Amino acid sequence: AKIIGLVLLMVILPLSFFIKDSPEGMGLTMDGDPPSGSQGPPRPPTARRTRWAPPAWRPPEEYSMRQTLRCWAFWNLTGGTALRLIAKAGVTVHIIPIMASKGVSEQTAAFMFGLQLFLTVPLYLVLGWAADRFPKPPVLMWASLAGTVAFALLASPLHGIGLLLAYVFLFAICDASAPTNWAVVGEYFGRQTFSRLRGYIQFATFPGALGAPVLVGWWYDQHHSYAFPLW
Repeated sequence: AKIIGLVLLMVILPLSFFIKDSPEGMGLTMDGDPPSGSQGPPRPPTARRTRWAPPAWRPPEEYSMRQTLRCWAFWNLTGGTALRLIAKAGVTVHIIPIMASKGVSEQTAAFMFGLQLFLTVPLYLVLGWAADRFPKPPVLMWASLAGTVAFALLASPLHGIGLLLAYVFLFAICDASAPTNWAVVGEYFGRQTFSRLRGYIQFATFPGALGAPVLVGWWYDQHHSYAFPLW
């Protein structure tokens, strides 16, 4: 933990001075969009568009804070994000003893947890590609469903390395959906309020993320089982 803290200070702090506020500050546009007022090259007329074809370019909409807070999509995103992060916090704090309860040693459990984190890195790229190629809400839904199945496997009476490998892969998919989750917030509501909206969502998540590990630990102390809180 000390080494991680030093790396964060020595690497991230200096690099933060090179981060730009916006693409426009460098004479660029977001995601290669045409400059303001330009609609890009004319498109040939087509009778219909294939199901997964990229939609025609349109300027991003910028919602005000009032407009956003009155929008059902924002509260839906907030609820979904909070539930995902609360569940993740509750289980991750206890993941080594949870895995060990499935019939492996604590060292093996630690290796499995490291494998999960390792798999998340390439899956960030895979889910990012999928979210650019397909509509983002279904991508988020299927990733979250993978996390649900992963927790169901841990809650089941099954044991063994195969079970844990399945959990690791499925939950890594769910965990790798986080960048797509925040990309949806930016795409839906624009960049002007993005930082505040992300702060509001994380603030809504905080009480549950703080209490979930306590609940999981308390339940185990009382019942010597992780099954109920996992469900």
